[in-house]
Amino acid sequence: MNNSLLISVPSAAKKLGVPKKAVLSMINTGVLVGIAAAGDTYITTQSIESLAGQNSTVDSGQHPSGYPEPQEVSCLLTKNDVVVEPEKAGADMVYKGSVSSLKDGRFMVQIDLGKTPDGKRKRESKSFKSQKEADAYLAKRLQELNGVQVVSTPFVPAQPMASLALSQYTQLTFEEYAIELLNSGVGKATTRTIENYRRGSKMMLPYIGSKKMVEITEQDIKKAFEKIRYAYAKSGVRHSFNTTKLIFQTALDNNDIPVDIMRRLRCPTSKKPVAKDKYPTFSDEDIDVLFQTSRKYSLELYTIFAVLECTGMRPGELRALEWDSFDPLQKTIRIQQAATVQYEEITTLKRQAKHRDIISTPKSEYSVRTLRLSDLAVKALQEWKQFVSRSRSAGKRNSQFIFSDKVGNVRSESSYQSLIQRYRKQYHIEDMGINLYKFRHTMCTRLILSGQPISVIQRIMGDNTPDIIMKIYTHVNEEMAMKATEGFYDELNRKNANRMVV
Repeated sequence: MNNSLLISVPSAAKKLGVPKKAVLSMINTGVLVGIAAAGDTYITTQSIESLAGQNSTVDSGQHPSGYPEPQEVSCLLTKNDVVVEPEKAGADMVYKGSVSSLKDGRFMVQIDLGKTPDGKRKRESKSFKSQKEADAYLAKRLQELNGVQVVSTPFVPAQPMASLALSQYTQLTFEEYAIELLNSGVGKATTRTIENYRRGSKMMLPYIGSKKMVEITEQDIKKAFEKIRYAYAKSGVRHSFNTTKLIFQTALDNNDIPVDIMRRLRCPTSKKPVAKDKYPTFSDEDIDVLFQTSRKYSLELYTIFAVLECTGMRPGELRALEWDSFDPLQKTIRIQQAATVQYEEITTLKRQAKHRDIISTPKSEYSVRTLRLSDLAVKALQEWKQFVSRSRSAGKRNSQFIFSDKVGNVRSESSYQSLIQRYRKQYHIEDMGINLYKFRHTMCTRLILSGQPISVIQRIMGDNTPDIIMKIYTHVNEEMAMKATEGFYDELNRKNANRMVV
């Protein structure tokens, strides 16, 4: 082989009159043809002459001018790794791959697997922390695909994303992609959960909403959450972060983006001052106030409070209660369905989608249960039934639901919120933090303090996850703890009476 067909990088730089870095950049961008030989990179003289504008070819006198033939070049190469575009060998596909650097410092391996029957490009992508890992994976993967033949294109450190041909990825903006993803469904998520995802992604609209998915960077996400953390409370920040992470992870899994830009990020801490509810449960004194005032305000609201106080059922389960489920003799009520909201297709992240109330099965099979009622709740339900029977509305009189609207349908969630808001304002008890779910937390805490086994509490609450019972629904403050342990210390003092030194 005539070695004059290959020249070193320094020689090429001198011949072209440019720095060595410029030569390496031209190799990386394909302007010059580079060959890895004996641990160094060499350039074909033909590509040098072509770049310099010389039409003459280099002829060593031993074979026709042009690129060195593979069998001749191979004697110089340590791995027979020719860094040139391969051609198909007959009808067999020769797989090609490349390693490119990304803006976030990682290295992306891209392998072209041809096209799908419908003409779409098929590819395999994987990112690595270092170029060494990426090169090793590419070599191994191409060897698996091509047998002994390894074909790769040069590593491209300059202009990280340019060489990836971003047009091969989705050209949708963040908002467009999020809407398309949420409307197509996310696992087994209900439409209500999908609506929560919409709310989480809505927070990102001012920062990346109109930006293409492939153009969004890790820095863009950081800047967005630096603003969001001051505008939203802890739960809102966490929800938005998890939703955004889900969107980008799904996009990566679908090969719609080259790399998950959120893989190294952690959910930021909210900096928004929030007035916390001092007591996330109702005290006995609170319950007294609620019963006294609600009875004067609305018999329906009083009955709702009475049922929730002794059962701790979910608001959706309360809304779906039917008269057939109430047994005044046994003092029980049966929960076998729940009211929820079904949302239509999302058209924008800015606004809530159209929705309607529906009756569905409870949260889980564990939620189907029969609960005992207090005497106060039984009496309240009987009084409410008599009141409804005298209603001017035929729909309400004939409804199967215990708490229905005027036409007899399940009462909406928003109507309950409006009812409670007006009631709080009239009796100046806004600081009490009244909401229907607070009764559930109160019931669970009471059961814990009364010494009930976790398995019993799970059955009553209709939740089969012990962690939820202990972490979410149980709130024991100092006063409760002192009161609950009075008996324990009385017994301890009795035992220690004879041990005390007089």
